[in-house]
Amino acid sequence: MTSLGGDDADVLQVMLLSLSQDKLRELAAFCDRLPNLTLHVIAVRERKDFAQLSQLGSQPFGARFLWYIDHQYLGSNYLRAHDRYNYRFHDLPRDFTPAVVHFAGRIAKPFHLRLTPEHEAQIRDHLTTTGDRALRINPFQTIKAEDMVYYRQWWEVCAQTPVFDRIAPIAAEYTDYVLKGPRLPLF
Repeated sequence: MTSLGGDDADVLQVMLLSLSQDKLRELAAFCDRLPNLTLHVIAVRERKDFAQLSQLGSQPFGARFLWYIDHQYLGSNYLRAHDRYNYRFHDLPRDFTPAVVHFAGRIAKPFHLRLTPEHEAQIRDHLTTTGDRALRINPFQTIKAEDMVYYRQWWEVCAQTPVFDRIAPIAAEYTDYVLKGPRLPLF
């Protein structure tokens, strides 16, 4: 189950779901072409739940916290998944390979940064030279050397979706901008 708000609704083609009816039709047609994915759209009509979800999640946009009540809409039993299926991007590397990576929190979203091999080398060189564990790319976000593989994998998937042509140039331009700017102190 996933959700996203704001202007980047079509980015969910990379994940699973989109919001508008036109986008849902496009996504359904896209999913029909994939051998291992079936799209099931479930409408959540109880608006009061979103206010409760926002309160529980301590953030605006309660749709981000649907997992608190998804059992009410799916009617199935569920168990907590192994951490490799709920790997938080900002967590330290563990002794397993993540199956699902969440780009959650105040991290640079993969659709914002499109790192070329040259960008990756620039980041690694900076980290080696400074001895820092992470490179601050703006006042709120950093990137670590071990993060870059996940960005690369996200873009490999994105390249197979219709949204790629729209967001790839925007992300490349933003990446150039933040990496050419003055380096902010890590702390």
